[in-house]
Amino acid sequence: MYSVEWQKRGLPHAHILVWFIDKIRPEEIDSIISAEIPDPSTDQLLFDIVTTNMIHGPCDIDIDNRWVVPYSPLLSKTYNAHINVEFCSSVKSIKYICKYVHKGSDMAVFRVENTVNAPPVNKNDEITLYQIGRYISSNEAACVSLVFQFMNGIQQLFS
Repeated sequence: MYSVEWQKRGLPHAHILVWFIDKIRPEEIDSIISAEIPDPSTDQLLFDIVTTNMIHGPCDIDIDNRWVVPYSPLLSKTYNAHINVEFCSSVKSIKYICKYVHKGSDMAVFRVENTVNAPPVNKNDEITLYQIGRYISSNEAACVSLVFQFMNGIQQLFS
């Protein structure tokens, strides 16, 4: 189950729930999710990805594991992106995703004004002057227009 929303700066942001076929035992969680800076001598690629994408804290300070956002080494290496991974063991996760699915779009109140050879407009008539519309970024418009498939290939990753 997933929901994709678009941030104001134009980038997509996804909330995704993944169900595993086999139950995950508590002692297996650390092999799937980490919140530590990897040892660069063991895995330089993962170290570079985590220190570039998964640190959430103030700049110009010594960073330790307190500032690492939980991540999946598999997903981090596959996508080289910021992907916050949490282990959820409650049905509240479904409620969380449903909230995003039904949240609705960003809206904007605006007016369109013809300034060239336009007849005078009654400035006191807010009903005809202003409209309510959905705000979308140029990136979202392009993805919607091109019918971009966000989750294409996710099944192969976990198969």
